[in-house]
Amino acid sequence: MLKKNKCFTTVLIVFCIVFSMFITANAVTVSIGIDGTANFTNAQFYVLGSSNVTTYTSSSGTTVSGSIYPNDLCTVLDATGTYWKVSYPTSGGSKIAYCNKTNILSNTSYCKRISVYADSTVYRKSDMSTSFGTALTTDKIYMLSPISNGRSQIIYPTSSGYKIGWIYATAVTSASFTAEKSKFPSGKYWCHTPGAQYTADTISSSPCTCDKHGGGHTTNDLLTGSCGCNSFEGAIQCMGFARKVGYDLFGTSVTSWKRSTLTNDVETLSPGDYIRFKNDGHSAIVTSIDNTYIYVVECNADGKCGIRWGGAYSISTVKNSLTEIRRHP
Repeated sequence: MLKKNKCFTTVLIVFCIVFSMFITANAVTVSIGIDGTANFTNAQFYVLGSSNVTTYTSSSGTTVSGSIYPNDLCTVLDATGTYWKVSYPTSGGSKIAYCNKTNILSNTSYCKRISVYADSTVYRKSDMSTSFGTALTTDKIYMLSPISNGRSQIIYPTSSGYKIGWIYATAVTSASFTAEKSKFPSGKYWCHTPGAQYTADTISSSPCTCDKHGGGHTTNDLLTGSCGCNSFEGAIQCMGFARKVGYDLFGTSVTSWKRSTLTNDVETLSPGDYIRFKNDGHSAIVTSIDNTYIYVVECNADGKCGIRWGGAYSISTVKNSLTEIRRHP
C-alpha cells in the first residue's frame, strides 16, 4: 500500500509540473494598466461554468423566460444593471431575455486596460478547452478578472463587435519601474553643476541652472552635458532622460526599438514604450494608459529638468502632436 501511495504521489507531482510548464509555455506576457471601462454592447460570450443559466423576461430578474445552455454562443445587447439584456440561440432561432451578469463575468468589479506582448489565443471558458479567436498586440483589450492559475478573463475587439473569453497570462513585473522610481524620484532634478563630474544616474535637489532651456544647446552640450543638463546617448533633458529610463528598464538603446509614426498606435501603447510628441518638443516613457490619458515618467516638463512620475497627457493630445513611438523589446 505504501508503494502505491508513493507511486500515486510521484505521478501527481509530475502531472502538476507538466501542467505548470504548459501554462507557462502558453502564457502571454501582459502589462496591466489602471482601471478602465469596457464596452460590452455586441460582445459575444459563453456563460461561465457547465450548467444551464436561467434567463428572465425583464431586468428585474423575477419572471423566468428560459435557459442558456453552456455551449450557446450569446450576445450582450445591453450591459446595464445586474441583469443584462442578451440574445441567445433556441431550437426555433434566437431569443432575447435577461441574464444575471455574474453568469457572464467572473469578477463584476474588476476591469483594467492591458497590453499583450504577443498575439494570444482566446478560449471560450476557463477550462481552456475550445478556442474563441485571437487577441492581437494591436487590440484595445480589457482584463475582466485578476490572473488566477495563469488565466484571466478578457474582452477584446473583433470586426463585428467584441468577444469575452479567457487567455493564459502572466503579468510583467513592476520591479524595474520600482527601481527607477527609487533612483529617479519625483521632485528631484536630472542635472548637475556645470563642469562637475556626473553620470547619467546623477540627480540634484536643485533645479537646473542651464540658461539654454529655451534653445541654443551646442553639440558639446548634447554629447557631454557641459551646460549642466545631464546627457545620455547624445541627448539631454526630456529626450536624454527618457532614453536613460528606457535603457535601464530593458537594457537596450531606445533608438534601436521598433519605430512607429502611426497615430492609431497611440491607443495600444504599453508601459515602457517611448513617445516623442508635442510636435517634436517632448519625450517620455509610458507607465500606463486608460481610456482617456497616457501616464508617463518624464523630465523637464517644468523647464528645469524636474523629474515627474504620473504625468498625464490626453490620448488626443499625444495623437495630434505625435512625432514617433518606440516599442520596447
